[in-house]
Amino acid sequence: MSAESFKDFDLLPEVRKALEKFLRLEITSDELKKRLARVARFTVTEAERKIEPFFRPLQPGILVSKWHIENALNTKRVGQITESELAEWAAIVLLLSDAYEFESVHEDEVADWLNDLSWLPAQEQD
Repeated sequence: MSAESFKDFDLLPEVRKALEKFLRLEITSDELKKRLARVARFTVTEAERKIEPFFRPLQPGILVSKWHIENALNTKRVGQITESELAEWAAIVLLLSDAYEFESVHEDEVADWLNDLSWLPAQEQD
């Protein structure tokens, strides 16, 4: 089946729960990819960043706030995740726009921070 034939697919509650846990860094990106294997195709490398969802956009979407970014930065600061893992987390949150939505009051700020974080390893190498 093509990706287009899946676009009417609604996410199961356990998949939404996995997306929420990932946003709070309670599961790794590898675990998220396993849990979403049937509903999304992931290509997140230094060379290419793409996620092809096979589900209808969530209504309402999972809210991404400044707290989530602060939590991710603190998690990295205390050594629970690496800078590369932080960058991948940010990239996945940005790319899964069919599942996540940004807190409207700080939408531009949240999007900018996620974008900056998503490129950390690439910025290191320059």
